[in-house]
Amino acid sequence: MASKATPKKFAMQQCFEILLRQPSTKKILAYLTDCKTSSLENTVEMVYPTGGAGNVYIGTGFGHSRRATLSVESATFNTEVMAIQNGTEIDIDSHEITAYDVIDVGTGDVSVAGVKLHHTPIGAAGNEIGFVYLVNSDGTYGKTFTQSATAGDGTFKCADGVLTFAKSALAAGDRIACAYTYKTTDTAQKITMSADALPATVLVSAYGVARDVCSGDIFPCVIEGQAQIDGEWNFDLSADGDPVTQNLTMEFVRSCTSNKMYDFIIYTDEEA
Repeated sequence: MASKATPKKFAMQQCFEILLRQPSTKKILAYLTDCKTSSLENTVEMVYPTGGAGNVYIGTGFGHSRRATLSVESATFNTEVMAIQNGTEIDIDSHEITAYDVIDVGTGDVSVAGVKLHHTPIGAAGNEIGFVYLVNSDGTYGKTFTQSATAGDGTFKCADGVLTFAKSALAAGDRIACAYTYKTTDTAQKITMSADALPATVLVSAYGVARDVCSGDIFPCVIEGQAQIDGEWNFDLSADGDPVTQNLTMEFVRSCTSNKMYDFIIYTDEEA
């Protein structure tokens, strides 16, 4: 059976899906499927000999500074991509988090039952929290309580995530606030931004589809090459705006042994 011929004239519309791999080991770093946009920009600077009447271009020009940039906007954030952009790795483990608790005081004796925090503070014994603030009705801070071994006038005690105050220190309906450190479970993902880190170089495979404009048949296509990740990225959030998107820019680079920057291949699902 003859193989189906691939089209030389085709249309493309669907966003690419992006595979990123580590160049030396071919380890998969990330696979992006939620792309909103994916664009490939090819540029080259042309220079020409000039002279004569009018100082016109003479003959043929010379090309230099060829660039190929793949830009991707993803509708969802990917921690693996964040690590690649920052030139680091994801640290999956238990990590320390700063919590901010605002708690409404219920009925009962705060010198006996105490006030339960949402997490268990860690730190030097007797100084896990340091300060607790009475919250005014307008959200500002009022009276300050300091941590102590005993609950007294302007002090509180902390044990196993429970704050104990003097009997008359708080009343039902009062609101208190505090900040403290606690440890997450060992499934937390941490990505550290380092001042001296360099964004990674990756192997890129960008998968798309092409439609033969004559037959209407669909053909897979792929862009493959080695690219340097751009370390510039940002969160862009507003109270009334769209969910945050993740932007990723990759500059294709040639290897040490080849002038190739990338390949564009349109093919069928048949195998050789």
